[in-house]
Amino acid sequence: MPIAEITTAFQQRTLEIDCVEMVLTQSASANPIVHKGKGYIRQDTNDVLTFKIYATETRNLTPFDSFKSSLGATAGQLFSPSDFFDLSATSNEGTVWHAERIIPRYNWTVGHDPIVLGNIGLLYIAQSLAESRHFVQIHFFDHVDLPHTLATKSEIDGHVTVNRDTSKFVAVGADFVVRTRNGAVVVEATSDNAMNGEIHTRIQEALAFLTAKPLSWRVLIRRDGHNQRIELSSATPKSPTTRLDPPVSPGYQGFLEHGWRLFSLYLDYIIKVTPHPYWNHCSYHLHNACEASANSIDAWAVGVSVALEGIATLINVERTDKERDTVAKLRCWVLKQLASHEEFLHLQKRLSGLLGMLDNDRVQDRLAPLVASGHVRDEHLRAWSRLRNRHVHPKVIDLRNAANRDFQELFDLINKTTVLMYHVVFYLIGYEGPYTDYGTHRYPPGNYPTVSGPSDAKSTSE
Repeated sequence: MPIAEITTAFQQRTLEIDCVEMVLTQSASANPIVHKGKGYIRQDTNDVLTFKIYATETRNLTPFDSFKSSLGATAGQLFSPSDFFDLSATSNEGTVWHAERIIPRYNWTVGHDPIVLGNIGLLYIAQSLAESRHFVQIHFFDHVDLPHTLATKSEIDGHVTVNRDTSKFVAVGADFVVRTRNGAVVVEATSDNAMNGEIHTRIQEALAFLTAKPLSWRVLIRRDGHNQRIELSSATPKSPTTRLDPPVSPGYQGFLEHGWRLFSLYLDYIIKVTPHPYWNHCSYHLHNACEASANSIDAWAVGVSVALEGIATLINVERTDKERDTVAKLRCWVLKQLASHEEFLHLQKRLSGLLGMLDNDRVQDRLAPLVASGHVRDEHLRAWSRLRNRHVHPKVIDLRNAANRDFQELFDLINKTTVLMYHVVFYLIGYEGPYTDYGTHRYPPGNYPTVSGPSDAKSTSE
């Protein structure tokens, strides 16, 4: 089956792959359990890939062993490496599909090998092709608003329609083409040179930042030289409706003109500062803020407050040797005074831990230089402080007023903290340009960095 047909069927949740041979082999075992037979791979109603093997050969497993193993599960204990299986499935067309980290289930009948079932998180094909290319194509089965600048023409039953659904630009040394088709987004990147090993993850993170949506790729086609890999990913749980606004709102000034530049700067930043294959630190906090916004207003408030706090730690604070030496001397002096009073010695470990916090800069300390330079607005920093303290460390008055609170004020604090969060990200990635000012009613367009410094001299430590 051609990959285009596979992708279409996968998006429509009708994918079905009949297999002439399926082999399921236990991982991390010297004497592995093996099941062989015909079967199929399908999507279930939850958009999860599943498989079924009608085993005609089973090694190193009896019905009694299977039953005994099912009784041996311990609540709260993670699976061990030997509990997982690897799948190799040859389709009717001869394509060999692979999957890993599978936990099988069994249906046993008397005198026969079992029917083996299970879920597949990631299904892939690995191929070696004659032509050498550096290419990645990623499919997202999500509807999101993107700053498309190019239009395509289509004709159905004699009716011609023109849709603005395509964008082309250059980022991180690659040529990008982004298309929106039938409710799905396809991102293609082509380069003359080898691309970052986790480029697909970084693109997903950058697209999620631009749209403020919890996106997950579903189909990945990647070519590195002569090696090509095609991956299908089962749907993962996520909030269906989130309320976090994007840094530049669709339809507002600057979205079409600067949207992909914002995407490109964020993509370049996370590639440069992320040495591991996992999510970037900044992307992780943005994702949590987004997911939290789908729940109660209190969860939203906590999510965006904590996200800002985490992202602010990415700002480097330079300390001179003299400043570090002063803090070290102060710590030693205080602990020395404590040691001379026997009645306080039981507090020595606790005080030592508190003194260690002197090496950690507060959010206010990290952002103070940005306030002075106009990269962050003081009123937004005060809004964050008020929002965070009220929800993470509530006082009695906050609890007493919980049922009669001013929701207008609460939404204003959330919106101002959201703008502050994006402004810190703008600073980190070096973005200058339009943004949507959610901290002001009617959400007017703004320009970053702001032209003025602090809005007033009021302390940000309230």
